[in-house]
Amino acid sequence: TIEGWLALIHPEDRNRLEAAVEHHRTSTQPIEYEYRVRHKNGHWLWWLDKAVAVPDETGRPVRWIGVCADVTAQREAEEALRRSEEKYRLVSENIPVVVYSTRRDPDAGCLFVSGRVKQLTGYSSSEFLENPALWKEIIHPDDRQGVITRIRRRIARKTTINEEYRIITKTGTVKWVRYKATPMLDNQGEIVRLDGFMEDISGRKRAELSLQRSERELRVAHQIASCFLTTQGDEIWRRLLEIVTQTLQGKRAYLGIFDGDQVRVHVLSPSREGDSYGELTIGRDQMRGIWQESLTTDRALVTNGEVAGLDDRHTLRRALAAPLKIGTTLIGIIGVGDSASDYRSDDCEMLEHIAGTLSPIIHERLQRDAKELERASMEEEKKAIQTQLQQTQKMEALGSLAGGIAHEFNNLLATIRGYTELVLTRVSKKGAIAADLRQIKKASDRAADLTRQLLLFGRSHPMESTLIDINSIVSAMSAMLSRLIGENITIETRLDPQVWRIKGDRRNIEQVIMNLVLNAKEAMPDGGKIIISTFNARLESRLEDGTSRESEYVCLTISDTGIGMDDETLSHIFEPFFSTKQARHGGGLGLAVVHGIVEQHGGKIEVESEKGKGTTFKIYLPAVLEAKPAEPRRSQAAELNGKGARVLVVEDEESVKTLFVRILSDNGYEVKTATSCSEARKIFEDVRGAFDVLLVDVALPDGSGVDLANELKAKR
Repeated sequence: TIEGWLALIHPEDRNRLEAAVEHHRTSTQPIEYEYRVRHKNGHWLWWLDKAVAVPDETGRPVRWIGVCADVTAQREAEEALRRSEEKYRLVSENIPVVVYSTRRDPDAGCLFVSGRVKQLTGYSSSEFLENPALWKEIIHPDDRQGVITRIRRRIARKTTINEEYRIITKTGTVKWVRYKATPMLDNQGEIVRLDGFMEDISGRKRAELSLQRSERELRVAHQIASCFLTTQGDEIWRRLLEIVTQTLQGKRAYLGIFDGDQVRVHVLSPSREGDSYGELTIGRDQMRGIWQESLTTDRALVTNGEVAGLDDRHTLRRALAAPLKIGTTLIGIIGVGDSASDYRSDDCEMLEHIAGTLSPIIHERLQRDAKELERASMEEEKKAIQTQLQQTQKMEALGSLAGGIAHEFNNLLATIRGYTELVLTRVSKKGAIAADLRQIKKASDRAADLTRQLLLFGRSHPMESTLIDINSIVSAMSAMLSRLIGENITIETRLDPQVWRIKGDRRNIEQVIMNLVLNAKEAMPDGGKIIISTFNARLESRLEDGTSRESEYVCLTISDTGIGMDDETLSHIFEPFFSTKQARHGGGLGLAVVHGIVEQHGGKIEVESEKGKGTTFKIYLPAVLEAKPAEPRRSQAAELNGKGARVLVVEDEESVKTLFVRILSDNGYEVKTATSCSEARKIFEDVRGAFDVLLVDVALPDGSGVDLANELKAKR
């Protein structure tokens, strides 16, 4: 009976079954229930009942047909599994590591993460379960790509993963962790999940890294000490830079040692034959970017973007820079760049250590060298040293003149020429006074041309770059050059009509041709022949990464049939003040100016000469493969009539400023003046930019006139 059946059911299940029986007296829904039944021996069994109703013609069930199965073993297995999982959970929550289980692909998400993950990362288990990518996002950016790549490689090979890397916690703290995972395979040998753990190893890692850093620093210090003990002369600087590049994985290294306002820069660069060492001198005011910033902030700096090298001749991909100092006194700077991978903070610390090791050694060496030089002042060898120093000082003086005095001299000339022209407008053009004034203007024009040559040599003269047909320059100068060199020398031109154009300063190119022709004239005292030719050329150019490519050039060749030069003379011809002529016949600046102009145009010079067989100069200038530009139309000078237009003149030279004010005011302009960038900004802001014209000197006491003009133009 039903009552007898219900009596065998477990008390905890009986009420549920009684309710079900009552329900199914009228319902034909299928039956499926699990419940416990007492066996004859007193044990409890789990049964599964499944049945369907047989209804009468009214739809009411009259009987049930079904089966009853013993599922005790299945339920006991499920209970054992539940208890096992609970035990696993309790263990995982109470051991000092994060236990986890992920799907075959970690990006598909976690199956389980123990609660201790919040203590380690700041993120809860649920955050990891909800965000499958969170495990990647917390990896330190410097480590992320490498860690992910290695994990995927291990998964593909079905081998154990064991990684140590840094994470960034939810609060921004950086921690070192150990991540270990074992692939769980199915019967076919395929990964079904990854089980593993993650533990905090920050303390151990800090100790390891500290030990490694100390060992690395000691090794580098030993290498530096050995370098100074076992190496002589300039080879010391080369070896030091090699140590820097090897330690910090760079391709280009710099060591700059201060000497007053100058910096003696030692450079180690890559080349086809291996590392190439060189030296050059720059002004401290030429240092830019990370180099100047490192000195200003008095600390080592790192950049993983593009930056100009210390010598400003190369662009580096990534760089480190650190000041050299004794106490608070800066004595130089050291840097390295062009590494294959990004620099890290520990690389910055290593360069700072190298700088700290080098500074006292270099300082002591500089002092010792100075004393040795002083002691040698009474010896014969001192004369040779002084001669060389004098030559260097000439070069420095000329560079200083080109950068400073020449600028000031131009200001004086501008004043003289300006007032001369101003007075010429006020006197009779046919009188004696006008003639005298024209002589003054002629002399000032010659002085301005001399100043321009000095600026060209120092590469300080601003270029007015336009597209140039070099054939037209040669053709235009031919008649003048013929008169200049005399009747006993002939000039022949061989110009390629299809020659490409170049981009450059027309006056500078004319200066190159003039200087080379005059040089050829001096080499032919008894007459001869000068050949000027042009043609297109393609040369191999080496790129920053060490590879090469073919580039287009226009070649200007000037040959003579003169006395020629030997190898010793050839090695000095581009040095300033070097001359094979007697002192009264010239100062030796012509070829130095040529060299400066060609380099400023990004070109190259080749010289071929043999004693008694003449000389050939080949000037290669980068070609511009563009359509021929239209010839500029000359317009007649318009009469000045300001009609009250407002002009802001920014000029720190009082005489030049006064001249501008005089000329502009006399021609109807309303003029305001300033002597510095800061003063100009204040005046500009006071009138809210109400100026029609801005006239600015290029160099001002507190900044660049070009930058100021662009700034004020943008504000207006």
